[in-house]
Parts: sequence; structure tokens; C-alpha cells
Amino acid sequence: MQQCYPTATSTNEMVKLHIQTTGLGEPQKQKARTKKMDLKTLRTPCYTLDKSIAKNNAETMLKRAESLGCTLRPHVKTHKTIEGALLQTGGRRSGIVVSTIREAEFFAENGFSDIIYAVPITPDKVPAAASLSTKTQFHVVVDNTQQLEAVLQHELNKKWSIFIMVDCGYHRDGIDPNSTAALELADAVERGGKATLTGLYTHGGHSYNAPTPDKIEDYSRQERDAVSLLAQKLKPKYPNLTVGVGSTPTCSRPPADGLSGVNEMHPGNYFTYDYNQCVIGSCTIEQVLYYVI
Repeated sequence: MQQCYPTATSTNEMVKLHIQTTGLGEPQKQKARTKKMDLKTLRTPCYTLDKSIAKNNAETMLKRAESLGCTLRPHVKTHKTIEGALLQTGGRRSGIVVSTIREAEFFAENGFSDIIYAVPITPDKVPAAASLSTKTQFHVVVDNTQQLEAVLQHELNKKWSIFIMVDCGYHRDGIDPNSTAALELADAVERGGKATLTGLYTHGGHSYNAPTPDKIEDYSRQERDAVSLLAQKLKPKYPNLTVGVGSTPTCSRPPADGLSGVNEMHPGNYFTYDYNQCVIGSCTIEQVLYYVI
């Protein structure tokens, strides 16, 4: 397990860093919204970040996804900012993941589309999801027929877009990909013509407790195999599914033998990383974006 603290050199260099004091800032607004300050002048305790680290983390994951034959659909819940999302997507206002309806509304209000609400939906959130679906390209996630029925009972002026959450071993949510219930749920989505099965989604959250980097890779294979094997079973009826994997550890340390059968990655914390990610081997201390001085 690596040592996760700044080296003597990096400690000396930290006082020379310049930070953005009001957020990352969109390029066209950055001059008006940010102010550069030397760390030695800041009153402590002070919460700081280094924009160059954010950019490097974002660019690294974009390149990794491309090298694995995947589209990167970043999760934006860690920072919840337009500026950060644009760095993660490479500048496009589409193709993101959120964890709350309010996050979805915020990003939709700021011109983002193709948004996955990546929590199996509950009936109380269906009206808000319907409203979002009429305004932008919006996807909801289900992992059982009760959730699906609650969605389909709400009429839209277009078809609902549905992702099925797949359990890859985390056991927090998701349907067993080896069960007949998974196949039945997929068929139920499009029965009646009110919805489209857009894709499969999984999240290996148990990778956050991985004891070693090698174990992270084991979890990343579990993610891949869970969704790709189910996608293969569904391929005769649904040949064009989005097949997505991703937690930050598993996308930071993907399987050595690749992500065959997967076409999308959706990590989020990688943009900032943190001490725990460093401890388990997802990143180095130099990739951690935030510091309290």
C-alpha cells in the first residue's frame, strides 16, 4: 500500500501553487470570476484546489476511455459545477450522470442533455423525472418491475428512456444479471410501447474498499462481466444497448484484458480524487485536487 502524503519536494512546491478562489471557472468567464493568490497569503484553515490537477485528471480519463473503446459519461455529483462538468466531458454539454433529481434539473437548466439519473427511481420522483424528460434527453434507472410500473403509469408525450441497473457484486442495488428476472425486466420495458430500453448500468461501489490495486482490477472485471454477459443475452432483441461500467477505482485501474462488450464508462470522483482513493491505489497524492491548508 502506498504512502499517501506529500513528499518533501511537493510540500515545498505547495507554497508556490496558485489556486482559483471562486471555483474552476468557464474559460469565457474566468477572468471575472477568479482571482489568483499565493498560498502563503491565505488565512488558514483554507480550502484550496489546483485547476491544473483537475484538467489533468479529466484529460487522463477521457484518453483512457477512448483507448478502451468507450465513451466517457462522467458522473458530476462530486463537484456539482458546470465548469467541472465541461472539463470532464471535454467541453460538450451532454452525456453526464447525476445522483439526484435536483442535480439533473440544475444541469438541464444550464444546457446539458443526455443525462442519466443513476439511482433506481422511486414513485415520488417520477413526476419530476417526467418533467425533465419533456425538456431534455433524460434517462431513468430501474432494477425491478415495481419501479418500472410506477414510471410507465405516468404518461409522456414521448417514450421514456430506461436503463436497467445491474448488480455486479456490490449488492446495494441492481438486478442479478444471471437471473431470469433480468430478462423479464428488459422485455417489460418495451412492452406496451411506452418506453425504450436504452442501456445497462452498473457501479462497483465495493471497489472503494479494495485492499490492493490488484483487487480493484478484480472488481473491474466483475463490472465488465456482469453487464457484458447480460447484454449478450439481450442482443438478439436489443442490439444497440449502451453498456456502461464505472466506479472511480475500477475505471482508474481497468482490467488488463480490456472492456470487451462495454461501450461506456461513468466514473466521477476521479476528477478530484481523495485520500481514500490514494490509499487503495486508484491515484497518487499528486492527483488529489483538494487540500485544506
